[in-house]
Amino acid sequence: MEMQFVTQLVLERAGVVLDDEKRDFVETRVRDCARKFNFESGQILVEHLKSSHYSRLHRQLIEELVDDDTHFFRDFPVFKNMRHELIPKLLERNKDSKKLRIWCGACSSGQEAYSIAIMMKEAIPGLKDWDVKIIGSDMSKKLLEKAADAVYSQAEVSRGMPAPLLLKHFHKDVTKWVINDDHKSIVEFRQINLNGKWDELPGKWDEKPVFDIIFLRNVITYFSRSVRESLLRKLPHHMHEDSYLILGKSEQPKDDSGLFEVSGEDKYSTYQMAPDRPTLAASKPQEEADGEEAPATGSAPVAPDEEADSKVLVTFRYKDLQSVMDMVFRDVDPEAHVYLGLKKAPMPGEQLFQVVNTVPDWAKKKDD
Repeated sequence: MEMQFVTQLVLERAGVVLDDEKRDFVETRVRDCARKFNFESGQILVEHLKSSHYSRLHRQLIEELVDDDTHFFRDFPVFKNMRHELIPKLLERNKDSKKLRIWCGACSSGQEAYSIAIMMKEAIPGLKDWDVKIIGSDMSKKLLEKAADAVYSQAEVSRGMPAPLLLKHFHKDVTKWVINDDHKSIVEFRQINLNGKWDELPGKWDEKPVFDIIFLRNVITYFSRSVRESLLRKLPHHMHEDSYLILGKSEQPKDDSGLFEVSGEDKYSTYQMAPDRPTLAASKPQEEADGEEAPATGSAPVAPDEEADSKVLVTFRYKDLQSVMDMVFRDVDPEAHVYLGLKKAPMPGEQLFQVVNTVPDWAKKKDD
Protein backbone atom coordinates (compact mmCIF):
# COMPACT_ATOMS: atom_id res chain seq x y z
CA MET A 1 0.00 0.00 0.00
CA GLU A 2 2.91 2.35 0.74
CA MET A 3 4.40 1.67 -2.70
CA GLN A 4 1.03 2.26 -4.34
CA PHE A 5 0.60 5.61 -2.55
CA VAL A 6 4.09 6.83 -3.51
CA THR A 7 3.81 5.84 -7.17
CA GLN A 8 0.34 7.40 -7.43
CA LEU A 9 1.62 10.61 -5.81
CA VAL A 10 4.43 10.90 -8.34
CA LEU A 11 2.08 10.09 -11.22
CA GLU A 12 -0.54 12.68 -10.20
CA ARG A 13 1.86 15.50 -9.39
CA ALA A 14 4.72 14.93 -11.86
CA GLY A 15 3.08 12.74 -14.50
CA VAL A 16 5.93 10.25 -14.13
CA VAL A 17 5.31 6.50 -14.14
CA LEU A 18 7.25 4.42 -11.61
CA ASP A 19 6.71 0.77 -12.49
CA ASP A 20 7.51 -2.35 -10.44
CA GLU A 21 10.99 -2.55 -11.96
CA LYS A 22 11.89 0.59 -9.97
CA ARG A 23 10.64 -0.74 -6.63
CA ASP A 24 14.14 -1.01 -5.14
CA PHE A 25 14.99 2.50 -6.33
CA VAL A 26 11.76 3.89 -4.83
CA GLU A 27 12.24 2.14 -1.49
CA THR A 28 15.83 3.37 -1.23
CA ARG A 29 14.89 6.98 -1.99
CA VAL A 30 11.98 6.90 0.48
CA ARG A 31 14.28 5.61 3.24
CA ASP A 32 16.84 8.32 2.41
CA CYS A 33 14.15 10.99 2.63
CA ALA A 34 12.93 9.60 5.95
CA ARG A 35 16.41 9.92 7.44
CA LYS A 36 16.86 13.38 5.93
CA PHE A 37 13.63 14.69 7.49
CA ASN A 38 14.06 12.89 10.82
CA PHE A 39 11.41 10.20 10.45
CA GLU A 40 12.17 6.86 12.07
CA SER A 41 11.44 4.87 8.91
CA GLY A 42 10.22 5.17 5.37
CA GLN A 43 6.90 3.64 6.41
CA ILE A 44 6.33 6.35 9.04
CA LEU A 45 7.19 9.03 6.49
CA VAL A 46 4.66 7.62 4.02
CA GLU A 47 1.98 7.33 6.73
CA HIS A 48 2.57 10.99 7.58
CA LEU A 49 2.24 12.02 3.92
CA LYS A 50 -0.94 9.95 3.51
CA SER A 51 -2.59 11.75 6.42
CA SER A 52 -1.51 15.28 5.39
CA HIS A 53 -2.51 17.77 2.73
CA TYR A 54 -0.07 18.19 -0.17
CA SER A 55 2.93 20.06 1.21
CA ARG A 56 6.56 20.90 0.66
CA LEU A 57 7.46 17.53 2.14
CA HIS A 58 5.41 15.75 -0.53
CA ARG A 59 7.13 17.80 -3.23
CA GLN A 60 10.61 17.07 -1.88
CA LEU A 61 9.93 13.35 -1.92
CA ILE A 62 8.65 13.59 -5.51
CA GLU A 63 11.82 15.45 -6.54
CA GLU A 64 13.93 12.66 -5.05
CA LEU A 65 11.98 10.01 -6.97
CA VAL A 66 12.16 11.61 -10.43
CA ASP A 67 15.19 10.40 -12.41
CA ASP A 68 17.95 13.05 -12.36
CA ASP A 69 20.69 11.23 -14.27
CA THR A 70 22.51 13.52 -16.69
CA HIS A 71 25.92 14.40 -18.04
CA PHE A 72 27.61 16.84 -20.40
CA PHE A 73 27.01 16.38 -24.15
CA ARG A 74 24.80 13.35 -23.66
CA ASP A 75 24.36 11.75 -27.10
CA PHE A 76 27.12 13.89 -28.62
CA PRO A 77 26.00 13.43 -32.29
CA VAL A 78 22.86 15.45 -31.43
CA PHE A 79 25.01 18.41 -30.39
CA LYS A 80 27.21 17.99 -33.44
CA ASN A 81 24.11 18.11 -35.65
CA MET A 82 22.93 21.19 -33.77
CA ARG A 83 26.23 22.98 -34.40
CA HIS A 84 26.62 22.14 -38.10
CA GLU A 85 22.99 21.95 -39.27
CA LEU A 86 20.50 23.68 -37.00
CA ILE A 87 22.38 26.75 -35.80
CA PRO A 88 23.52 27.89 -39.29
CA LYS A 89 19.88 27.78 -40.44
CA LEU A 90 18.74 29.73 -37.39
CA LEU A 91 21.50 32.32 -37.85
CA GLU A 92 20.31 32.95 -41.39
CA ARG A 93 16.66 33.12 -40.36
CA ASN A 94 17.32 35.45 -37.42
CA LYS A 95 20.06 37.59 -38.98
CA ASP A 96 17.96 40.76 -38.68
CA SER A 97 16.84 40.37 -35.07
CA LYS A 98 20.07 38.66 -33.93
CA LYS A 99 18.06 36.81 -31.28
CA LEU A 100 18.17 33.16 -30.31
CA ARG A 101 15.97 31.57 -27.66
CA ILE A 102 16.48 28.02 -26.39
CA TRP A 103 14.61 26.05 -23.72
CA CYS A 104 16.17 23.05 -22.04
CA GLY A 105 13.33 21.26 -20.22
CA ALA A 106 14.16 18.84 -17.39
CA CYS A 107 17.72 20.17 -17.21
CA SER A 108 18.51 18.41 -13.90
CA SER A 109 21.73 19.87 -12.42
CA GLY A 110 22.53 21.98 -15.48
CA GLN A 111 24.93 19.91 -17.57
CA GLU A 112 22.71 19.91 -20.65
CA ALA A 113 21.96 23.64 -20.49
CA TYR A 114 25.65 24.47 -20.22
CA SER A 115 26.49 21.99 -22.99
CA ILE A 116 24.14 23.99 -25.21
CA ALA A 117 25.81 27.26 -24.16
CA ILE A 118 29.26 25.84 -24.94
CA MET A 119 28.10 24.55 -28.32
CA MET A 120 26.63 27.97 -29.13
CA LYS A 121 29.95 29.61 -28.28
CA GLU A 122 31.81 27.14 -30.49
CA ALA A 123 29.35 27.55 -33.39
CA ILE A 124 29.02 31.36 -33.31
CA PRO A 125 32.38 33.19 -33.10
CA GLY A 126 30.57 36.53 -32.82
CA LEU A 127 28.18 35.34 -30.12
CA LYS A 128 28.65 38.56 -28.13
CA ASP A 129 26.85 40.43 -30.93
CA TRP A 130 23.77 38.23 -30.56
CA ASP A 131 21.02 38.31 -27.96
CA VAL A 132 21.08 34.69 -26.79
CA LYS A 133 19.01 33.38 -23.91
CA ILE A 134 18.86 29.80 -22.70
CA ILE A 135 16.32 28.64 -20.13
CA GLY A 136 17.06 25.53 -18.12
CA SER A 137 14.06 24.23 -16.19
CA ASP A 138 13.44 21.41 -13.77
CA MET A 139 10.95 20.61 -11.02
CA SER A 140 13.70 20.08 -8.42
CA LYS A 141 14.78 23.18 -6.51
CA LYS A 142 17.82 21.34 -5.17
CA LEU A 143 19.08 20.46 -8.65
CA LEU A 144 18.43 23.98 -9.95
CA GLU A 145 20.48 25.47 -7.11
CA LYS A 146 23.38 23.25 -8.12
CA ALA A 147 22.88 24.23 -11.76
CA ALA A 148 22.96 27.94 -10.90
CA ASP A 149 26.19 27.47 -8.94
CA ALA A 150 27.73 25.78 -12.00
CA VAL A 151 30.34 23.97 -9.89
CA TYR A 152 31.09 20.36 -10.85
CA SER A 153 33.33 17.61 -9.54
CA GLN A 154 36.05 15.91 -11.54
CA ALA A 155 33.80 12.86 -11.90
CA GLU A 156 30.96 15.00 -13.26
CA VAL A 157 33.03 16.79 -15.89
CA SER A 158 34.65 13.49 -16.87
CA ARG A 159 31.23 12.26 -18.05
CA GLY A 160 30.95 13.55 -21.60
CA MET A 161 33.03 16.74 -21.47
CA PRO A 162 35.94 16.58 -23.98
CA ALA A 163 39.22 17.70 -22.39
CA PRO A 164 39.84 20.60 -24.85
CA LEU A 165 36.38 22.03 -24.15
CA LEU A 166 36.83 21.57 -20.41
CA LEU A 167 40.05 23.62 -20.39
CA LYS A 168 38.53 26.26 -22.68
CA HIS A 169 35.18 26.80 -20.99
CA PHE A 170 35.85 25.99 -17.31
CA HIS A 171 38.31 27.13 -14.68
CA LYS A 172 39.65 25.08 -11.76
CA ASP A 173 38.72 25.95 -8.19
CA VAL A 174 40.81 23.69 -5.93
CA THR A 175 39.29 20.25 -6.71
CA LYS A 176 36.17 21.51 -8.51
CA TRP A 177 35.50 22.85 -12.00
CA VAL A 178 33.49 26.07 -12.48
CA ILE A 179 31.98 27.06 -15.82
CA ASN A 180 33.09 30.45 -17.12
CA ASP A 181 30.93 33.51 -16.44
CA ASP A 182 30.19 34.21 -20.11
CA HIS A 183 28.16 30.98 -20.20
CA LYS A 184 26.42 31.63 -16.90
CA SER A 185 25.34 35.05 -18.17
CA ILE A 186 23.17 33.60 -20.96
CA VAL A 187 21.66 30.68 -19.02
CA GLU A 188 18.72 31.24 -16.68
CA PHE A 189 17.02 28.61 -14.54
CA ARG A 190 13.33 28.21 -13.72
CA GLN A 191 11.54 25.78 -11.41
CA ILE A 192 8.90 24.28 -13.70
CA ASN A 193 6.90 21.10 -13.44
CA LEU A 194 6.33 19.94 -17.01
CA ASN A 195 3.08 18.40 -15.80
CA GLY A 196 1.90 21.85 -14.67
CA LYS A 197 0.92 25.14 -16.34
CA TRP A 198 4.45 26.50 -16.99
CA ASP A 199 3.57 29.82 -15.34
CA GLU A 200 7.24 30.40 -14.47
CA LEU A 201 8.45 29.95 -18.05
CA PRO A 202 8.47 33.68 -18.97
CA GLY A 203 10.39 34.59 -15.82
CA LYS A 204 11.63 38.17 -16.08
CA TRP A 205 11.33 38.28 -19.86
CA ASP A 206 9.25 41.08 -21.35
CA GLU A 207 8.29 38.94 -24.32
CA LYS A 208 6.24 35.80 -24.83
CA PRO A 209 8.53 32.77 -24.47
CA VAL A 210 8.77 31.46 -28.05
CA PHE A 211 11.85 29.35 -28.71
CA ASP A 212 14.04 28.52 -31.69
CA ILE A 213 15.07 25.20 -30.13
CA ILE A 214 13.37 23.18 -27.39
CA PHE A 215 15.37 20.38 -25.79
CA LEU A 216 13.06 17.87 -24.14
CA ARG A 217 15.39 14.92 -24.03
CA ASN A 218 15.11 11.69 -22.05
CA VAL A 219 12.02 12.84 -20.19
CA ILE A 220 8.77 12.17 -22.08
CA THR A 221 9.40 8.44 -22.02
CA TYR A 222 8.81 8.53 -18.24
CA PHE A 223 5.44 10.28 -18.54
CA SER A 224 2.08 8.63 -18.72
CA ARG A 225 0.43 8.74 -22.14
CA SER A 226 -2.08 11.42 -21.14
CA VAL A 227 0.61 13.69 -19.67
CA ARG A 228 2.83 13.21 -22.72
CA GLU A 229 0.01 14.12 -25.08
CA SER A 230 -0.95 17.19 -23.05
CA LEU A 231 2.65 18.38 -22.97
CA LEU A 232 3.14 17.95 -26.72
CA ARG A 233 -0.05 19.90 -27.44
CA LYS A 234 1.32 22.86 -25.49
CA LEU A 235 4.68 23.01 -27.25
CA PRO A 236 3.50 24.66 -30.53
CA HIS A 237 2.39 27.70 -28.51
CA HIS A 238 6.07 28.26 -27.70
CA MET A 239 7.55 27.60 -31.15
CA HIS A 240 8.04 29.42 -34.46
CA GLU A 241 7.18 27.78 -37.76
CA ASP A 242 10.83 26.80 -38.19
CA SER A 243 11.64 25.97 -34.56
CA TYR A 244 13.22 22.64 -33.64
CA LEU A 245 12.09 20.15 -31.00
CA ILE A 246 14.88 17.81 -29.91
CA LEU A 247 13.89 14.67 -28.02
CA GLY A 248 15.98 11.92 -26.48
CA LYS A 249 17.50 9.07 -28.40
CA SER A 250 14.75 6.77 -29.72
CA GLU A 251 12.02 9.05 -28.31
CA GLN A 252 9.15 10.06 -30.59
CA PRO A 253 6.18 12.42 -30.15
CA LYS A 254 3.71 9.52 -30.01
CA ASP A 255 0.63 11.66 -29.56
CA ASP A 256 -1.09 10.77 -32.86
CA SER A 257 -1.98 14.45 -33.22
CA GLY A 258 0.00 15.15 -36.38
CA LEU A 259 1.68 18.16 -34.78
CA PHE A 260 5.30 17.19 -35.51
CA GLU A 261 7.36 15.56 -38.20
CA VAL A 262 10.98 14.39 -38.36
CA SER A 263 13.48 17.06 -39.40
CA GLY A 264 16.59 15.78 -41.16
CA GLU A 265 17.84 12.34 -40.24
CA ASP A 266 15.74 10.40 -37.77
CA LYS A 267 18.81 9.36 -35.75
CA TYR A 268 19.09 12.87 -34.28
CA SER A 269 15.56 12.79 -32.80
CA THR A 270 14.91 16.28 -34.16
CA TYR A 271 11.40 17.41 -35.08
CA GLN A 272 9.59 20.42 -36.50
CA MET A 273 5.93 21.33 -36.60
CA ALA A 274 4.17 19.55 -39.45
CA PRO A 275 2.93 21.82 -42.28
CA ASP A 276 -0.50 20.14 -42.26
CA ARG A 277 -0.79 20.03 -38.47
CA PRO A 278 -4.05 20.91 -36.71
CA THR A 279 -4.55 24.60 -35.93
CA LEU A 280 -3.23 25.91 -32.64
CA ALA A 281 -6.77 26.52 -31.46
CA ALA A 282 -7.51 22.82 -31.89
CA SER A 283 -4.39 21.84 -29.99
CA LYS A 284 -4.78 24.12 -26.97
CA PRO A 285 -3.98 22.64 -23.56
CA GLN A 286 -6.93 20.80 -22.10
CA GLU A 287 -7.51 23.30 -19.28
CA GLU A 288 -7.89 26.08 -21.87
CA ALA A 289 -10.03 23.99 -24.22
CA ASP A 290 -12.41 23.27 -21.37
CA GLY A 291 -12.97 26.99 -20.93
CA GLU A 292 -11.58 27.12 -17.42
CA GLU A 293 -10.41 30.54 -16.45
CA ALA A 294 -6.80 30.55 -15.29
CA PRO A 295 -6.26 32.07 -11.86
CA ALA A 296 -4.70 35.51 -11.78
CA THR A 297 -1.00 35.52 -10.97
CA GLY A 298 1.06 37.97 -8.97
CA SER A 299 -1.62 38.81 -6.38
CA ALA A 300 -2.88 37.14 -3.24
CA PRO A 301 -6.34 37.39 -1.70
CA VAL A 302 -6.68 39.94 1.08
CA ALA A 303 -7.37 38.52 4.50
CA PRO A 304 -10.54 39.82 6.18
CA ASP A 305 -10.12 41.99 9.28
CA GLU A 306 -11.61 39.35 11.56
CA GLU A 307 -8.60 37.12 10.89
CA ALA A 308 -6.52 39.46 13.06
CA ASP A 309 -7.95 37.69 16.11
CA SER A 310 -7.02 34.19 14.93
CA LYS A 311 -6.26 31.66 17.62
CA VAL A 312 -2.65 31.51 18.80
CA LEU A 313 -1.19 28.07 18.19
CA VAL A 314 2.30 28.44 19.64
CA THR A 315 4.71 31.07 20.97
CA PHE A 316 8.50 30.77 21.07
CA ARG A 317 11.78 32.56 21.73
CA TYR A 318 13.72 34.17 18.90
CA LYS A 319 16.50 31.57 19.10
CA ASP A 320 13.93 28.91 18.25
CA LEU A 321 12.63 30.76 15.19
CA GLN A 322 14.37 28.61 12.57
CA SER A 323 13.38 25.25 13.98
CA VAL A 324 9.78 26.30 14.59
CA MET A 325 9.39 27.82 11.13
CA ASP A 326 10.77 24.63 9.59
CA MET A 327 8.24 22.66 11.59
CA VAL A 328 5.35 24.91 10.56
CA PHE A 329 6.15 25.21 6.87
CA ARG A 330 7.11 21.57 6.31
CA ASP A 331 3.45 20.64 5.90
CA VAL A 332 2.21 23.77 4.14
CA ASP A 333 1.02 23.46 0.54
CA PRO A 334 3.76 25.02 -1.68
CA GLU A 335 1.02 26.93 -3.54
CA ALA A 336 -0.62 28.34 -0.40
CA HIS A 337 -0.57 31.99 0.61
CA VAL A 338 0.96 32.53 4.06
CA TYR A 339 0.11 35.73 5.89
CA LEU A 340 2.67 37.30 8.23
CA GLY A 341 1.50 40.12 10.51
CA LEU A 342 2.27 42.07 13.66
CA LYS A 343 0.42 41.95 16.96
CA LYS A 344 -1.34 45.13 18.04
CA ALA A 345 0.39 44.81 21.39
CA PRO A 346 3.81 43.27 22.18
CA MET A 347 4.01 39.77 23.59
CA PRO A 348 4.86 39.51 27.30
CA GLY A 349 8.44 38.87 28.35
CA GLU A 350 10.70 37.30 25.73
CA GLN A 351 7.89 35.75 23.70
CA LEU A 352 8.47 37.85 20.60
CA PHE A 353 6.78 35.69 17.96
CA GLN A 354 3.55 33.83 17.53
CA VAL A 355 2.10 31.62 14.81
CA VAL A 356 -1.56 32.01 13.86
CA ASN A 357 -3.67 29.88 11.56
CA THR A 358 -2.02 30.33 8.16
CA VAL A 359 -4.95 28.83 6.24
CA PRO A 360 -8.20 30.56 7.27
CA ASP A 361 -11.47 28.86 6.32
CA TRP A 362 -12.23 31.38 3.57
CA ALA A 363 -8.92 30.61 1.84
CA LYS A 364 -9.05 26.82 1.97
CA LYS A 365 -9.38 24.88 -1.27
CA LYS A 366 -12.94 23.84 -2.00
CA ASP A 367 -11.94 20.21 -2.57
CA ASP A 368 -10.23 20.07 0.83
